[in-house]
Amino acid sequence: MKEPAPILYFVGCTGAYNVPERAIPQATASIFNKIGLDFGILGESELCCGSTAMRLGDIEAFQRIAESNLEMFKKLHDEKGVKTIVTSCAGCYRAILKDYSKSDEYGRMMEGIRITHITQFLHDLFTTGQLKLSKSVDWKVTYHDPCHAGRHLTKFIIDKDGSQLWAGAMLVKRRDCLYDKPRELLKAIPDRFEGDEADQSQFLLLRWWWGGYDGYNDWAQKNASLRIQEGMETGAQHMVSICPFCHYNLNQSSQAIGSKMKLYDLTELIDMALPEKVKNFNGSS
Repeated sequence: MKEPAPILYFVGCTGAYNVPERAIPQATASIFNKIGLDFGILGESELCCGSTAMRLGDIEAFQRIAESNLEMFKKLHDEKGVKTIVTSCAGCYRAILKDYSKSDEYGRMMEGIRITHITQFLHDLFTTGQLKLSKSVDWKVTYHDPCHAGRHLTKFIIDKDGSQLWAGAMLVKRRDCLYDKPRELLKAIPDRFEGDEADQSQFLLLRWWWGGYDGYNDWAQKNASLRIQEGMETGAQHMVSICPFCHYNLNQSSQAIGSKMKLYDLTELIDMALPEKVKNFNGSS
């Protein structure tokens, strides 16, 4: 990131290095350019978020990566004016928002910086009238909830004094979970018809996602194929999600069983629904 900018787009390893997943950062950058956002990227200087190391139990490697990234974020804030970090990767979002926060230095390093998923970011623009989806996407789709942007961000708090429920009750807080907002953006796309949803329990996702990273590729593909079959049973043409891991695994499994169903990232549909030229936030075209 050579020039100052208020927004850092944190691409993530999967979107940067996995060729089929490059469609997601490409769509994200296209959206930013269409709506006239001033943003920067790190390019070859971007480090992995460390999510995979954390999930596989290599805590020391994760801590080193997290510390390096936090130092970089603070430097970008102080020297380049970065106030918002946007990522289109659900894994990066969960890691930086939740896992990094376990560091004693998190509050100091991230002071004045907001970390957000592209879905939350675009939803904010949509609700304030700064994102106008005007082009038709005449598809029937079903939505798939990724674990990293959903239940992995659920917080459980004990109501110790009983002020909210009863003393000792477990309170579930889902403020950071992205369930409703991607669906609301989908519904805002003109002529896009949403099919019935596949079962959104997410337990299946955990099984095939971890299977893939632990080396059980056949098992992972078999379970992901079941998800595709669930999607097909809704009568939808395609599936939509907000995670590059889901994007890759479900598309690979769809091909393996000969299904015509394809998983698209939400950014791809939003990019399709945006006109080529829209007004900047200051009102100029």
